[in-house]
Amino acid sequence: MRFLLTTVSFTLLALSSAQKGGMMCSFCMTIVANTQDAYGPAIVNTTDLELLRYFRKECPRYAVKSTMLAGECEYLVSEHPLVFFRDLRHGKSPLDTCTDCESC
Repeated sequence: MRFLLTTVSFTLLALSSAQKGGMMCSFCMTIVANTQDAYGPAIVNTTDLELLRYFRKECPRYAVKSTMLAGECEYLVSEHPLVFFRDLRHGKSPLDTCTDCESC
């Protein structure tokens, strides 16, 4: 019986982690797509400082929809800014960008 409970507990923990990871990946792709839409083709000439200013205003706005979405935005900007900004400027797909930033 104890073995069964332990097995079920580990399975549920693994499933919840996978769902959270999938949710963060989805949030990341939403953030990338929204940013690409906001800048359009001009994003290729956008500096790191301009992107940083944009996200300092934009990340808190995501909190209206979801605190986890806002948290993912802050994570991307604070933990992976060079990769995140480079991928945005190079026009990488949201999935590729989020994979590079370890959100997917």
